[in-house]
Amino acid sequence: MPDGDITLTLFNGAIRSSENYEVAKLLRRKSVLLCAFGSCAADGGSRGLANVTSAEAIQRYVYEDSPSTVNPEKVRPRTEFEVPAGTLRLPHLWETVRTLPRSWTWTT
Repeated sequence: MPDGDITLTLFNGAIRSSENYEVAKLLRRKSVLLCAFGSCAADGGSRGLANVTSAEAIQRYVYEDSPSTVNPEKVRPRTEFEVPAGTLRLPHLWETVRTLPRSWTWTT
């Protein structure tokens, strides 16, 4: 799809990982208008509350301390995994939750 081929993109959700950011950049390039749709995309919303702690603390809680997760070995996902086609990589989890850059958007 050529750049600018999408008239309007409604972007919902905050940016927390390298993958989220790459998708947002791609949508900005492909769209005439990129609209931050909702409180998470515009202001961080409830996901922004994660900024009061570290990404490490969140992962530790999810994979090691959470009472709702059955993970007695406290195994975390591998960030890289080799397959015949190459290396699969998990997106990098950023230290902070971010919103769409204001210069990229038209906010409702």
